[in-house]
Amino acid sequence: MSDFLTQLTSSEGKPAAKRFRLVDGILQKQDMQMSMFFDTDTVPVSSLHELAAALSELEQDTASMVIRGALIEGRETQSIRRTGKASLWNDPGSNFNAMPRQWCMIDIDDLPLPPEFADISVHQKDILAYTVARLPEAFRGVDCYFQFSASMGIKTDMVRVHLWYWLDRPANDREMTAWLSQSEVPVDLSLFRPVQPHFTAHPVFVEGAVDPLPARSGIYQAGSGQLTVNVPDNLHVLEVSRRAATRQRHIRANGFIEAQEIVRDPDTGLAVDGREKLLYQLSLDAMTVWVRLTKGKQHPPVDNLTDRIWEAFEAEADLSDGKWSISDARSKAGARVADYQSGRFDFTSRSDSTTLYPVDQPYFLIATVDKEAGAKQLDDALRGFFEAIERDRRPRLALRVTMGAGKTRQTIEHLKSYLNRTYSTDVEIYVPRHDIADEYEQRLRRGEQPGSTVTHIYGRRGLEKQVPALCSRYEYVEQLEMAGVSVYRNACFRSGTEICDSYNSCAYIAQFRDDGGYSPLQNNVRIYQHVSLALPRNRLESEPNIVIVDEAFLTNCLRRESLSAEQVRNHLHHPDFPNLGAILVDALKVGGEAISRLREQGVSNRILAELDFDALQPDVPFDSNANTAPRIQSASLYRFLNRLRSILIEEFALDDREQLTRVLYDLRNGEIVLTYLENIRIPETAALLILDATCDETILRQAVGDIELSRIDIEQKATVSQVYDRTGSNRWWNDADKEVAKLVSVMNEWASFGEKVLCISHKMLANYASSALNKWLRS
Repeated sequence: MSDFLTQLTSSEGKPAAKRFRLVDGILQKQDMQMSMFFDTDTVPVSSLHELAAALSELEQDTASMVIRGALIEGRETQSIRRTGKASLWNDPGSNFNAMPRQWCMIDIDDLPLPPEFADISVHQKDILAYTVARLPEAFRGVDCYFQFSASMGIKTDMVRVHLWYWLDRPANDREMTAWLSQSEVPVDLSLFRPVQPHFTAHPVFVEGAVDPLPARSGIYQAGSGQLTVNVPDNLHVLEVSRRAATRQRHIRANGFIEAQEIVRDPDTGLAVDGREKLLYQLSLDAMTVWVRLTKGKQHPPVDNLTDRIWEAFEAEADLSDGKWSISDARSKAGARVADYQSGRFDFTSRSDSTTLYPVDQPYFLIATVDKEAGAKQLDDALRGFFEAIERDRRPRLALRVTMGAGKTRQTIEHLKSYLNRTYSTDVEIYVPRHDIADEYEQRLRRGEQPGSTVTHIYGRRGLEKQVPALCSRYEYVEQLEMAGVSVYRNACFRSGTEICDSYNSCAYIAQFRDDGGYSPLQNNVRIYQHVSLALPRNRLESEPNIVIVDEAFLTNCLRRESLSAEQVRNHLHHPDFPNLGAILVDALKVGGEAISRLREQGVSNRILAELDFDALQPDVPFDSNANTAPRIQSASLYRFLNRLRSILIEEFALDDREQLTRVLYDLRNGEIVLTYLENIRIPETAALLILDATCDETILRQAVGDIELSRIDIEQKATVSQVYDRTGSNRWWNDADKEVAKLVSVMNEWASFGEKVLCISHKMLANYASSALNKWLRS
């Protein structure tokens, strides 16, 4: 059976190999500037020896690397981005599909090197035998092609090696991840993603540097003469077991994430811990359903609620220890009835996410530390993060740090220290506002080294009253944005002959241009706002080595879009299902288990993947100098339908999902509504640091992939005196002059006692309250 390697070669000639130079007699690494655009090719292989021959040739090509994914049919093969999603087939925004492979590369970096093998050149075979013996049993005794990684021989504390094996059948990414999770030695599982780079080139030594390990690769003969790894038949079982073991929080049938305290048995799915919290949650659900069914016009029946709560609890909790009875459900039912009759909680809202519920205890108990201890914990975490980068790791760390540790100041100082010790490193920093970007820029520039540049990135319109418009055609750009079409491709650069007249002198484009070309010594730091995280990269934005995100950012990447149900009926069709749009709309209108209803009609992921909306894509001619356009065809319909297709495919792929959680039917407006998280442009190959006092590990992983979360909860010296509570829309406050006046008088009273008043509100109310308070202070 044959397979192929997907070879990517930098279209820009940028290296895909690490470089080392000699500085004062010491080898120093220069970080790579990852190329953004690649030419793609395939290299056929059908055995270990053919795989070895292909890799041996690639070792001499410093601009090429390999990925597991395969080019989507019909995509360009030259100057394309390295994009692909594991969960989507033929994704419109991707160039590569996930592909089962009959070969695999195992990347090992963190296996301690025994002191007796310190002379690596002499003990190569011993090191390889020592390493292979710690892989899953099927790999032991099988020949492989080895490549000692770039740092092997330079750093002598760890085994750092790539092992390439030929399998007896293709295995997909999920199977390989589950299989190699059983390894006794830590394996880099991020390789098993469609577009994760497999670096194949030998390191480059320049400026007097000499490779201390000239024989870096070859075939390792394990001794049995076996050239093929036998893939276990039960990999699908291992995959399911791993998913169950790593799922830290249960996703309920309605798509909501369960409370952290509730722990479920991975085999039975029943709650074995946190059952008090589960019973409380089920009581809220039962009360909400009762209010919805009766429209709040009947007295809540305690007996009926008790039965509903107990029935649900019996289905979801492990009751084998005999510690729970229906009397516990009755207690919760009585508490909910009392909440409802108090008038404070009506258990209904326009949206489940805005319904006000009672809380019976703190949601999450935290262990606080004082300011000094918190600052020390933060310092240790940041030092460990940058030290991991220096060890050629790609740490991905989220620090949930509350106020008081000086996270911005400490992060900047650690980053500056790291940049003073490294070369050719691209750093991207994302902050919520331009004033915070200014702080980063000013602090990074203090004592700035000649080998580093710091750029504060502004949008094409500049910044009102501070930075003039950077784009000379921003009126035209606004028209393109309103039509939902790509600005860069249609106004800046499409090809060598289709380019804006002002491109080479444009102040906006200059923020991303490196006029000196590739420099092996240059550090580049660019500071963006959070909104840029959801934007595609332009041709000049290379992928960074390090990404730092300061403060909560996910709200800038969440989207809500709607389209009339009639348009969905008209445009969603397939040769086998000409009325697919009607089937979907009807399933959503009924509500509940929409996925189950679609499957019953015969709709499958194959049908969804074959939907084609290219005929709806607007053909926008490139214009190199226009400031206005008579009319630009909107891409909204094309983009909406492609997004709908992607979401349907993703949710259909979840075996336990019965209802659509991101596709809804708006009965009032007769619209199909999509809610989704935009693709975030943090590359998987970058080290990632997130600083956010409110981040949630489960939600964060959905956005950026695997990440380690560390909490630093500093005790806050503050007192909440009183909460002036009103729920509802902004419009309620805007029209309630008496209530606003009452709120202001309450805040004035607090201020008269010398307290600092905190009012969190929408902009109109905040401005009104601020104005009223200022008048009071002047009086």
